[in-house]
Amino acid sequence: MTNFKNLTDTELEVYISNPDTLYHDAAKQERERRQTVRYQYGMTPADAKPADEAQATREKIQRLLKTEQKQAADPDLPFDPRTDVSADAKLIAAGADRIVNHMWIIAVLLPIALGVLFGILRAISRS
Repeated sequence: MTNFKNLTDTELEVYISNPDTLYHDAAKQERERRQTVRYQYGMTPADAKPADEAQATREKIQRLLKTEQKQAADPDLPFDPRTDVSADAKLIAAGADRIVNHMWIIAVLLPIALGVLFGILRAISRS
């Protein structure tokens, strides 16, 4: 099988343009994978090299390191949603514990308490 990761975009399009080739579907999948990688790392097809995941990972790490260096130099930088957790998300996560406790009380303890109460009332009414 042809290793599509080593082909350029134009070479890959040759396989895609001919539906009679054995590798037509595999070439289409490789093109979709490249587009996904480029979208994730903010590249456009014009400035993107052949989609090398190791290179893309290195570039991502370099961007993150630059961002961390900037934040270390100036902690008043605005919120970065890719790397930071918002205060709202932290508040919601902390409140989830209370919600779970209340739901447990409503779903488990309340029916048990009502069953015991009705049992007592039934026993009192029969006597």
